[in-house]
Amino acid sequence: MKTTISIGQAYRPTGISATSRSASWVIANVYTGVDGRQYAKLVNAVDGTDFKTIGVDALGDSRLFTPIAA
Repeated sequence: MKTTISIGQAYRPTGISATSRSASWVIANVYTGVDGRQYAKLVNAVDGTDFKTIGVDALGDSRLFTPIAA
């Protein structure tokens, strides 16, 4: 199943409480890697200098990430 995401959407790692420092990650960029897969660059909503890259498919896996309602 293909996950549809857009810049500005927020996610929380599954199992992390809303009070955790890294509770919320916001999609800053979406791109296709050299392997042909889509990736999302996420920025920590609390610390704008903290980034990570996640496969888009991982964001759609409820065992890993939970979308945060706007």
